[in-house]
Amino acid sequence: MTTDRLTLGVDPSFNRTGWALLSRADGSPPSMVACGIITPSGISRSQRLETIQRQFTDVLARWAPREAYFECPGNWQRREGSRRETIEVMAMARGVMLAACAELGVPAFEVDFRAARQAVIGNPSVRVEGVVEFVRSRGFRIPRRPRGGVDLDIVNAILMGLYGRSAA
Repeated sequence: MTTDRLTLGVDPSFNRTGWALLSRADGSPPSMVACGIITPSGISRSQRLETIQRQFTDVLARWAPREAYFECPGNWQRREGSRRETIEVMAMARGVMLAACAELGVPAFEVDFRAARQAVIGNPSVRVEGVVEFVRSRGFRIPRRPRGGVDLDIVNAILMGLYGRSAA
């Protein structure tokens, strides 16, 4: 396997970013090479953003993906109930990860999650259970959180990677 064929899918967040690295040999379906969670530490917002950028840079440096596809929040963030601070910190986290991509020369693409669901699954409104089942049906191992539940951050990152593989 050559690293120039790796696609990184990212579900960015200020608190818990999921990532999944997908590869595809010629003529075969994509497979997951690695996945993980970026969890920031620190008290201040700036400390947390620095750890997000450092951990994400480590992922990029270790795996050298050909490209990265970031889930970009859709219209749900404009509905009532979304706190302005939530929207701001999510944008900040995505921003430091995009900066890391630029620094290491990894082309980065931001895709509305509904557009990704439409392109990959064929339904932009599919519920989270449908995304999990779709990923499972494609032969991917469904990652679990430490307490046993499905790790939706990584599942969403897999979907973004699949979107990137289909766009390639």
